[in-house]
Amino acid sequence: MKILIIEDTAPIANAYKKILTDSGYEVETSLNPLVGLSKALRNNYELIFVDLMMPELNGDELISRLRDEGVKTQIIITTNMASGYDEDELSKLGVKDIVLKSKVGPTELRELVARYT
Repeated sequence: MKILIIEDTAPIANAYKKILTDSGYEVETSLNPLVGLSKALRNNYELIFVDLMMPELNGDELISRLRDEGVKTQIIITTNMASGYDEDELSKLGVKDIVLKSKVGPTELRELVARYT
């Protein structure tokens, strides 16, 4: 399974990549949302993690652009915010799950990915 992680915080992106790579997944990361958008449009991923709050391009805007381009890949939102985002709007964009970064350890991350594979 090929996974893309679009996350502007390097330690989080690197930790997710290591956990998932060690679990047998093929993982690419992007610390820049515009680069991540480009990767998602050029490559065929089975799952994309998108940070909700990023500079240059918020996660919801990034997902909207992907959907406008016909990308139907399953998407999981990661965020530090317990509230303040529109779950209904994200659901309309086809977001499969919204997870708090502070509650996602190695076991939870592997279980989350297993749900969508």
